[in-house]
Amino acid sequence: MAMIDTESEVRAAVKQSGRMLENVAEKLKTTELCRMAVRQHGRALEYVPEGFKTVELCLAAVEQTGGSLEHVPEVLKTAELCLTAVEQY
Repeated sequence: MAMIDTESEVRAAVKQSGRMLENVAEKLKTTELCRMAVRQHGRALEYVPEGFKTVELCLAAVEQTGGSLEHVPEVLKTAELCLTAVEQY
């Protein structure tokens, strides 16, 4: 699939499906857009730039999909976050 590279296309695509974050040009990814994508589809965390990953965002991802834990940076893996991920399986 082609990269999504205009702001209007980005918002519309991610609003429709958080999985579309994979196809968003890096320069258009914002904290808000990544949060929207992850809340809709936890596995979208895989496509969130490392600098945007916070404990809160990662927790939202694993609450949605426990398997998202594999995309959480080690430094952000707290006991609470890991327990939440396990409870989602």
